[in-house]
Amino acid sequence: MPTTVYDGIDYTLNYFETTNQVKPLSAAACQLMSFGAGSCYGFTTPESMKTDVKFALSITTAVPEPETYAMLLAGLGMIGAVVRRRKTRH
Repeated sequence: MPTTVYDGIDYTLNYFETTNQVKPLSAAACQLMSFGAGSCYGFTTPESMKTDVKFALSITTAVPEPETYAMLLAGLGMIGAVVRRRKTRH
């Protein structure tokens, strides 16, 4: 998935087919399209007919892991403890 950074935040671009017409193609169809051996994905349509295939697009940012929040809270707790300790000394 393509990613980009804007204003210090990583964004990921996701796109996916929403009509459930993109499926694994036969080995013969993959070879016809020069993809070689293995599986490839696509859709087939009757000759001279229109086939609608719709795609969706989403842009997401990374979601912090729970450990990130735990470290943030631990750091804030330590800062609070230092500030409280300094107040009691004076």
